Amino acid sequence: MTRFLARGAAVSAIALLAACAQTPLAPTTAVTPGPGKSPADFQADYNACKLAAAQSVAAQVNAANNQGLAAGALAAASGSTSGDATVAGAQTSAAAQAGIQQQYDATFGNCMYSKGELVADMAPPEAAPPPPEEQAAPVVARDPLVMKVQRALIQLGYLHGGADGVAGSHTAAAIRQFETDKGLTVDGVSSRNLLAQLQAAEASGGGATPAAAPPPPAGDKFALPPPPPSGSN
Repeated sequence: MTRFLARGAAVSAIALLAACAQTPLAPTTAVTPGPGKSPADFQADYNACKLAAAQSVAAQVNAANNQGLAAGALAAASGSTSGDATVAGAQTSAAAQAGIQQQYDATFGNCMYSKGELVADMAPPEAAPPPPEEQAAPVVARDPLVMKVQRALIQLGYLHGGADGVAGSHTAAAIRQFETDKGLTVDGVSSRNLLAQLQAAEASGGGATPAAAPPPPAGDKFALPPPPPSGSN
């Protein structure tokens, strides 16, 4: 009789172990290669994500098995037969197995999605935005009138550099200086009337007013002597 009970307990233990929660062998989530993914890339991502999913449920599998063993032991302690205790432990483990598979699939799917693969029920990964197009340099408008004004200012010594037909700050400053010297209305703007004034100044040989020379320093041996007093020889 004792041998029979021992044999029954051993069989029940083997049955209970067979019904333990296990790490899923594969995901149930459907995945396909993402854009630009080669078969080798997809397989590498698949293997890496399976490993990550298995690691994510390891603690959950151990906890489920411990709960199943505890449920079987409790049933046996309450006077249930070895078969009833086995069933109680197996039911506990089986209930946990569904949650383990769900967690496994979620981890696997998120992993594959993060690697750019296509996962069922998940939106396709957004493609990388194209590089910004290089904007062409703005076309600078060259005004023939401004170019003529600049050439005249250069000839008269009011402007230095080349005539590019662009009314910039240097051109405006040169125009204002010319207008000031000639007693004209100062606005710094190129116009046909200004061009006529510049051409007239060129024809008369009138250029920019030179700046007054500074007085010679005291004791300069090259300074001219003061004029003699009135009435002296």
